[in-house]
Amino acid sequence: MAKTIELYAPLYPTPHQMVLLVESWLFAAQRDGMTVRRPDYIEALRRVITVLRFSKSIPEAVALLRKQEVELARRR
Repeated sequence: MAKTIELYAPLYPTPHQMVLLVESWLFAAQRDGMTVRRPDYIEALRRVITVLRFSKSIPEAVALLRKQEVELARRR
């Protein structure tokens, strides 16, 4: 998800703006039944929203997401 956030950063340059975008993805995914079919995707979107809410900038959020992604990959 860190790469996706970086991709959209020029269009949504603040964490608040990015949260609105990712929340729209979450709502659409829930509406389309992804909660059952792809719970990992729903979890990833929620994780991104949480990180963005506590970050002061998009680069800070991306760095935190990368750390989380590395840790999650190690657990699997």
